[in-house]
Amino acid sequence: MKKIIFFIFINNFILSTENESSYKYIISFLSIPSVELSMSNKIIDDNTSTIIFSAKSISLLDNFFKIDNYYSTVYNVNTFKMLEYTSNINQPNAKYDFKIKWNNENKQYEHLDISYERPKETNNIFSLLQRVRFQPKDKIDAIWIPIEHEGTLFNARFLWVNSVNIEIDSVSIKTNHFRLDLEREENSQKKLKEISDVFNWGITLDNSIRQIWIEREEPYRIIKAEVDVRGLKFKASLKNSN
Repeated sequence: MKKIIFFIFINNFILSTENESSYKYIISFLSIPSVELSMSNKIIDDNTSTIIFSAKSISLLDNFFKIDNYYSTVYNVNTFKMLEYTSNINQPNAKYDFKIKWNNENKQYEHLDISYERPKETNNIFSLLQRVRFQPKDKIDAIWIPIEHEGTLFNARFLWVNSVNIEIDSVSIKTNHFRLDLEREENSQKKLKEISDVFNWGITLDNSIRQIWIEREEPYRIIKAEVDVRGLKFKASLKNSN
């Protein structure tokens, strides 16, 4: 009996591991390591996955702007449509829980007692990152995609720049380099909360240059990402090549 229980436990552990992937990144500000970012993806079923990001401040930033934020997005793996988005924010100017969920009956997104419509197959910024990872370059390049961003509708597109090798731990990794453009849809904003966290606020700032480098072979990892906000550069880099 003990052997059977042990076998079931090992089998379930192997299956759950196969259905999950996780990566760690270091976010640097002005070349100073500031945040450790963890990204994990868990398959729910054939059509649905969850992408989870957690961000924790490190080094000097942890002494004066402590961050411990969590973001989870359930999405359709075929269209990358956002089905549910939750966040738990803990930073100096904001502490809150937040949730948006797709209601398939009335075909609207819901937050507390607020309901609102969005275009068909709307992504969010997190499912959009999965889209650029797993869709072929010709299916993602220069195509406008609607994204829901905490109550505001944006249109997003990736523009392929070039193919380049990036070295991590003396390992050369082939990548596709994209630029990400975001355009706010006029009169689309719903007042869902008073203040946004540092990531969701910064990623949508006007006059920003957003770039991402995606591994060209499986598992199609995000190797590097950069956001240049009016001369201030934020850079996220994969911690190791394994």
